[in-house]
Amino acid sequence: MLTFTKNRLYILIFAAAILTLVGIVLAAAFIHFRSVSNKPNIILITIDALRADHLSCYGYEKDTSSTIDMLARKGVMFSQMIAQASWTVPAMYSISTSTYPSTHGMLWFDRVLSKKILTLPQLLRIKNFKTAFISGHGGLSDARGFERGFDISYDRFQNAEMITTKSMNWITENKKNKFFLWIHYMDTHDSALHIPEEKHYVRNITKEEQEKYTLDYEKAISYIDNQIANLLKKLKELNIYENTVIILTADHGQELGEHELIFHHGGSLREALLKIPLIISYPKLFFSKNVFTQQVQQIDIAPTICKLLNVKKPFFFEGRDLLNLIRKSRTQSIGIYSEHVENEEDLSSNEWRYSVVSLRLPPWKLIYTFSPDNNNQYSLYNIENDPLENINLIDSQKERFDFLRKCLDKFHHRRKEMSLFSSGRHIEDEAKDRLKSLGYLQ
Repeated sequence: MLTFTKNRLYILIFAAAILTLVGIVLAAAFIHFRSVSNKPNIILITIDALRADHLSCYGYEKDTSSTIDMLARKGVMFSQMIAQASWTVPAMYSISTSTYPSTHGMLWFDRVLSKKILTLPQLLRIKNFKTAFISGHGGLSDARGFERGFDISYDRFQNAEMITTKSMNWITENKKNKFFLWIHYMDTHDSALHIPEEKHYVRNITKEEQEKYTLDYEKAISYIDNQIANLLKKLKELNIYENTVIILTADHGQELGEHELIFHHGGSLREALLKIPLIISYPKLFFSKNVFTQQVQQIDIAPTICKLLNVKKPFFFEGRDLLNLIRKSRTQSIGIYSEHVENEEDLSSNEWRYSVVSLRLPPWKLIYTFSPDNNNQYSLYNIENDPLENINLIDSQKERFDFLRKCLDKFHHRRKEMSLFSSGRHIEDEAKDRLKSLGYLQ
């Protein structure tokens, strides 16, 4: 009788243990399911050649951006958002990989992204997100590797209405899934505005022509703004607006006559090319204020998305998560680096005309231009007192210059976590013609 009781007791204990284990597993599965199902959708909108100071919410005197202004009011806006590059390809790869141009190596169209690097869309697809890139650019598909991780990658030189329609159709098809959608609008680019090449020089343009092209630029911003309004309306109709993060930024800015160039980008790292908007709108994101003056950068976007989705970021990401800044309002001031390499016109050549790197640590900004013939030059500006960067303070601010120069040297010789530099490839004639039509080749 005693033996029977002991055996029964052992059976009961074993059964209880099994039930407890099953309960733990089911609870964990439920928690995991709930955490997955509660993860928001992400829509990243990049607008080509968009200067922050031409949006109403950033202080522009004309009403160019009522929808974007609404996103800024309901979300968070960064007044000092800085691009990692002054033209599309390296900047877009910096967003996608959270690495500097000198790390990812995608400096021109004849590069292929290293397979060692995991892009943001690849990372999210692994986490069962549906992913899409829908672009009106028409040339990003020629920079090989950008399409990695996207379920669909659509890149055609088309206007904002066509891109928005295609985006809304894709969202409708995937409304029951968690998704990451990257939309790139091209209508503010100089090629979309049909500005002749010779008119990119202030000396060749009349005041009347400049006013006309500026008005065209403003109309293009408003046109895109209206299309974003249509996109938001669709999200509300599908009942997914409240659980969708909208991130709006640009790939780079645009010269508008500050330094003898107008409706032009690339070539330098001036403020007009690097200061871009960044707005994050998410109804469930709580914050104590919605305008942040701390400087942030493009490589911060991917880590912030990872944090929003509770996805572990890759170890080689060089940016930082901005949610800590949003929640705490105070973070350590950091220097921001931007880079540009000017290529030779012959795409088969591996020669570079010159390279530029800048360090922005307000109120100071140091620009270093170096070339193969050793014709190197430093420029130091106080961008608060001299926002147009006209007064080089190298001689009068020697101590400040020495400090920033050492920081630039340290950045240049920094240890990279991975050897990611891209490989070269041959550019076909058809691609060259397409790049010429976009203004990248003469």
